[in-house]
Formats: sequence, structure tokens, C-alpha cells
Amino acid sequence: MKHKLTYEELENQFLELQKQHEILELKLYSKNESKIKEKLHYEQHLFKTLMDNMPDHIYFKDTESKFIRSNKAQAKEFGFDDPNEIIGKSDFDFFTEKRAQKGLKTNKLSSEMVNLLLIKKKN
Repeated sequence: MKHKLTYEELENQFLELQKQHEILELKLYSKNESKIKEKLHYEQHLFKTLMDNMPDHIYFKDTESKFIRSNKAQAKEFGFDDPNEIIGKSDFDFFTEKRAQKGLKTNKLSSEMVNLLLIKKKN
């Protein structure tokens, strides 16, 4: 003969199932997070390899027009062996005031155009 479960026993079983479900979700999340981190690491490696081996001068600047990333070719153009030595510097560190001002205006114009394109794409 089957034993009928009391409300308290059912509630305890339900809570235990909830805990097991949460543990499984955490394990799944952890597994997915691991895969995502692995993929991100691989993509970063590809990007770094591309940056390090491109003969073209490649760089990225922040909104204040300071270098935040550069490849080896760009670093060598400025007289550095390590691209990290450029980080935080601006055109004013490498060019005359006149040329740096021109570059700053060009960067701002480019940034504005990209923003306009992004806004247009959203709509």
C-alpha cells in the first residue's frame, strides 16, 4: 500500500527538486561560460595575430583621440618596438601642433559619421 505524502513532505520534495534544478542550471551556465571564454580567448588570439603581422598601420583611438591599441607597423612608424608604448598618447606626441589639430578634426569627423551611420542603421 502506498503511503500518502503530507503537505510538508511534498513541500520538502519540491524544495529539494528546486535546489537540484538550480544546481543543474549553475553547472550548465558554468559550462557555457567556459565555452564562451574559450571562444573569446581564441578570437582575441586571432585578432592579435592579425594585428601583429599586418604591414599596414592599424590603430584605434578613444573619444579623446588617444591611442588605445596599435599594431607593430604603427609602433615602428613612431619609433617604438612595442605597440603598448603608444597607448595613451595622441597625435600631439608625434606631430606638429598644426598636423595634430588636423588629425584631431579628421578623427572627430570620422567618429561623427560612424555615429550617424549607426543611428541610421538602427532606424
